[in-house]
Parts: sequence; structure tokens; C-alpha cells
Amino acid sequence: MRNSDSIIFLLMLVCVQVSAQQRSPKTTVKKPGTTSKTVKPTPVKMGIQAVHYIQNKRIKIRWAPTDEQSWRLGNKYGYILEKRTIVRDENFLSGAEQIKTFRTYLLIKDSLRYWEPMLNINDNAAVMAQALYGETFELDLNNKASEGLSKGTSLLSKAQENKQRYLFAMFAADNDFSVAERAGLGFVDTATKFNERYFYRIYSAAPKSILKSDTAFLFVSFKDIMQLPPAADLTTEPSNKSIVLTWDIERTKSYYNSFIIQRSSDSGRNFRNLNLKPYTSMAMGADPTKPNSIVYVDTLVETGKTYQYRVSGISIFGERGPWSKISEVKSVPLLEGVPGIQGIALGNTGEPILKWYFEYSVRSKISGFEVNYSPVANGVYGKILENIPAHKSEVFLPDTLSSGYLIVKAVSKEGISRTSFPYLYQMEDSIPPGVPAGLSASVDTLGHVELKWLPNPEKDLLGYKVFRTMIKGSEHAVLVDTVWYNTVYRDTLDLKLMNRKVYYAVTALDFRFNQSKLSNDVEVIKPDIIPPTPPVFEDYKLTTGAVELFWVTPAEEDLREVKLLRKPAVGEWTEIFHTSAKSVKSYKDKKVEADKKYSYKLIAVDSAGLNSPEAQILTLQTLPVIDRKAISSFDFDIDRDKRLVYLRWQVADKYSVKSIEIFRGTSEEPLSLYKVLDGKTRDMLDNDLLVNTKYKYGVRLVLSNGTYSELVTKEINY
Repeated sequence: MRNSDSIIFLLMLVCVQVSAQQRSPKTTVKKPGTTSKTVKPTPVKMGIQAVHYIQNKRIKIRWAPTDEQSWRLGNKYGYILEKRTIVRDENFLSGAEQIKTFRTYLLIKDSLRYWEPMLNINDNAAVMAQALYGETFELDLNNKASEGLSKGTSLLSKAQENKQRYLFAMFAADNDFSVAERAGLGFVDTATKFNERYFYRIYSAAPKSILKSDTAFLFVSFKDIMQLPPAADLTTEPSNKSIVLTWDIERTKSYYNSFIIQRSSDSGRNFRNLNLKPYTSMAMGADPTKPNSIVYVDTLVETGKTYQYRVSGISIFGERGPWSKISEVKSVPLLEGVPGIQGIALGNTGEPILKWYFEYSVRSKISGFEVNYSPVANGVYGKILENIPAHKSEVFLPDTLSSGYLIVKAVSKEGISRTSFPYLYQMEDSIPPGVPAGLSASVDTLGHVELKWLPNPEKDLLGYKVFRTMIKGSEHAVLVDTVWYNTVYRDTLDLKLMNRKVYYAVTALDFRFNQSKLSNDVEVIKPDIIPPTPPVFEDYKLTTGAVELFWVTPAEEDLREVKLLRKPAVGEWTEIFHTSAKSVKSYKDKKVEADKKYSYKLIAVDSAGLNSPEAQILTLQTLPVIDRKAISSFDFDIDRDKRLVYLRWQVADKYSVKSIEIFRGTSEEPLSLYKVLDGKTRDMLDNDLLVNTKYKYGVRLVLSNGTYSELVTKEINY
């Protein structure tokens, strides 16, 4: 059997992942004023896992769905198990071997009577039957099925009941393979040969419209047969008229989920079972000091007698593993007296003296006392004084002892101890510990910060507090609500925040919660993942043969440079200027052609080489070349009676004129294009005038080569 072939671990995962949601097959939605609309349900997603075990020429296969809803659908529709022979006599089969398909069901799923013969003799069958067919399934603290749930049970309680049904059904199947077979969760393949290897697929037989089933795969070869291991590290310890057995579960949890425990009282010649039923994971004891171990307490022992113990595991396929090594132990009598701490007094020179009482009639049965100490009441106690004579009832405590909890142990001559209740010991202390030293910090590209500092030397040190501030010199905020007991602390910074620097400090606390001053700040510079703010064009000025650009420079401290790029109407972007001086906020581009379209954009680059995003593109057309000698004269006449202004102009003979542009403005309105005339026109009448208005006229030629003349203007008081 492989280490991975365990369904117990699967069951533990399932216990965490089980959801109490219930899905209905369809949902009808109706809005006011509309007709009903049927919404197709989303198929349930099913997980399924499987393991196998080889027994002689038989292959046992066990599978399990990973949640209660999939389990219910599996009970209704069953499962498909496909088998394919892929290797024979060490040769891969060239053609597709005939696939053998088996369909497993919950046997007689509509009737309980086929389970009845097993109910009185098989507890696992009874649990499975109750989970499958019981009207209700609520468990009390003794893990027994209750009489039922009240009619007013909440949906949450019902969901919890469904979860319990599923979990206990899986538990029953894990502890009895015959129950798993009967419940449609197991199969035994007897049509096998030692010279063949097989490939199995297991998936739900439910319609795909209601269930999307995962598929479990198994590759089985008779060459992979492995022996079950013995139970590991069995130890036995005498207690008060009992024996405590402990063995490791971590190394064998992939193989066993229950155990048989045996005891011998005749030096190992004959053993008998201590548990009539397998000792399962739900009945296992626990020792908080040994989290990976199982604890079993044998109370049916005689004082002064020596016993031998051994343990054997049982797999989910019902196979028993080899016995563990035998552990021998002698039962010892109960120590009747229990010490009780009376208090702490001060000696003549101020030394603390711990005092306790203990029955003098029992002192002859003990070898002496121990004093143990722990900084917290429910912590692990360590010896600070031992081998205290049995006649003593007080002892001086060490001067170096810090505040905490004390217990007194009376140790019997057989090694059994009785322990007092914890007693709080507090020293007068108003002096805080020293300021933590050696604080350092490192940060990675994801913003993970690791702080380290040197341990404080104080014996009464309780721990530390860690502080952080985003602004140097401002008040620190505490990062640890209680106490930090280590000298390494990890923090995660939000790299999207604009601040580049973060400051950390640490304080130390003693057991009286006296707190030191803050350590010196350690500065952390965050990795730069935020690009700088893009520069923004503020203005531009067009002149003949040039474009002058003005912009607003970003205010980032780590700004390295600003780049200016230009692109013609047809072409690529080209860098034409860059500056690292924040005071430079303009550039005059003289390398442009007249009367052409150009686009400009700005990019800011920070010290990390990050470019700002593209925020603004400025597109403009350069001024055309102006021929200032094209208009030889421009004049006007005013006829106030007819309310007319007569404009006239002359064009030099050498120029070919395409059109003439007339501009007009007033003292309150800027000059703007008023009319466009034929290129041969040399005068114009304007009768759209207002009395007592100052007019300004302009004339400009559009030449046949596409260039313009200069704009010639005249002012008229009408």
C-alpha cells in the first residue's frame, strides 16, 4: 500500500471544505408585470478521490466524494468504474484493450431492509444506515444519533445535519470496507493477473446537466505491493493507578485510521485485546505536548504489577498491520496527598521564600519535592529547584527568578508526582527593560519587509512591540496589538501609496509590562513600482518656422528627467529634447516645416527608470511661409450717407492668387475671417455696419502654391 493511498487524510480535508449550501434543481424568477422565467440550474462541481490496496490477486478500490451534495447525488445515480489493461508481460498493449465498465450503486437504495441483518452486529453499518435513511441526523456530544430535530429547526441546523450525515457516512465507510462496498463506495476486482497492469477511472454516473464530476485515476501493478508498517514509537508511562500509552500517528496516518491495543500480564506470553472495537480517530485521546501522537489510558491495572503492551493498525480496507514493538511498564500506586502553596514570605535579607503544605502522614511515600516555573499559567513548566527533601515545606527562590507562575510537585518513590495549583509570583518591578538595539530592515521588490534586532538581555523580558510611521518625526503606530515574542518581524507595504520611505522602531516589555523607550528609527525605502505623474502641456506659441511649447513638470522627488517627443503626420515618434532640471519647462522646436501637422507628447522618467503613462498628446499645424511683399497697397473709402465702406487693394504682378481672405473685427471683438473672395477680386463693399463703431479690416492672399501673404490691416472709425 502506498503512503499516498489513504482516505483518512481525504476525510480530514473534506471536514474543512464541506459546504452547507443546498441547491434546488431549478429556480423560477418572476418580476412584477412580467411572466415567469425558468432559470436553468448550474451543475454542481464534484470532487472525487480514490485509493487501492492489493490483497493476493484481488485489487480493492475505495473512493469518496469530497462534499455532502456530491455524496447525495452519488447515492442516487451511482458511480462508473472503468478498467483498462495497459501492460501484459512487461509489454504495453499496442491496441486499445477492451474497456470493462462497472456501475456501482448504493445497494437497494430505496430500502433499509437489506441493511438490517448487519445493524445489530456492525456499528459502522448502523451509522451508515442512519446517515442514509434516518429521518433526522443530529448528534449529541456522545456521537449518538438523537431522536430528531424540532419542526422549527433553522436552515443552518439543517445544513449542519446534512454535513453530519455525510461525514459520519464517510467515517463508517473508512472503518469497514464491507460497509463501503454496500454503500457504493468500494469495489473488489478479482479478474486480475500477476503479469498485467491496470488503469482505473472512477466518476459519478449522475447526468452532466446536474453534476460536473471530476475523475479519480488509479494505476495498479502487482509489482507495487508494499507491506503495511508497524505502529510507530509506542511508549508507556505509569500514572495514578493507570498506564498511559502513546504512539506516533504522523508517520502512519497514510495507512491506518483505527487501531487494536493489546496487553499482556505474563511477560508477553499471552496478549488480549483492550478494545473490543477498533480505536478510531474520533475516540483518540490527545496530549498537547505531543501533537502528532495518540493517547490511550489503561485504567484496568493492578498496583505494583508489570505489563507489556503492543499496538496494531487497521487500514480502510480492513487489513491489519504488524504489531508494534512491545513496551513494558510497571503500575504504581496513587499518591494520596497533593501539595498546596501557602504563599511567599521574605527572609531577613529580603530573599523570597516559597511555602507549601503537604500531609505528613504521606511524606514517607515520597522521595522529595520539585518547584517548577512558567511565565504563563497554562504554559510549559520547567524545573527551577529539585531534590528538595521530603520533610521540607519551604525553600528559598532564586534571586534571578522573574515574575510568573510556580507549582510544587511531590514525587513518589515510584516516580509518580502530584502537583499543586499554579501560584502567581510577582516581584516589585518598575524599571523598564533596555531599548532594543541592532534594529535593521530589508525589503524585497514585492514590498515584504523583514525587521531584525538583537535580543534584550533582561531575564524578566516578556517580549516586544513593533511600531511604524510613514512620515519621519511623526507619531508611530503600533503594529502588534499584544506582545511580539520574537526578534524578527515581517511586514508588507502597500507599494501603490505615494510615500517612498517608511520608518520602524521597536520597544521591549517585561513581565510587569514596563515598556522601554522607542529604539532609533530604521528607514526603509520602498521599491518603486509607481510610474511618475505625466507632464502636462500648459501652452504653446506658433511662430514662422518654429513651435514653442510650455508644460507643467511633475513634483515627484525621484524625478530623473522629462522627455519631449515629436511625430509628423506620417512617421514615428522621435525624442527631440530631454532635461533633468525641474526648472526647465519649455522648449522651442525650430526643426519643423511650414504649414505641416505635428504631434507632441511628454514623458517623465523617475530614478527607477519608470516612464509616466501617456496622458496628453498635443497636435497642431505650423504656420505657413508668409510673403510680405505680395500686397502692394491696401486702402478704403467711407460713404456715411449710404452706410458703406469701400475696401480696395493691389497685388504685385508676379504673384498668382488663388483666393483672398478678408478679416474684420471691432474694438470689442478680435479680428476674424469675414469673407473669402475670388483671387482676381481687388475691392469689396461692406454695408453691414453700425454707426459710431471702430472697425478693423485685414486682407490676406492665399497664393496658388499654398502659401499665404502677410495680413495687412486698416482701422476705420465709422
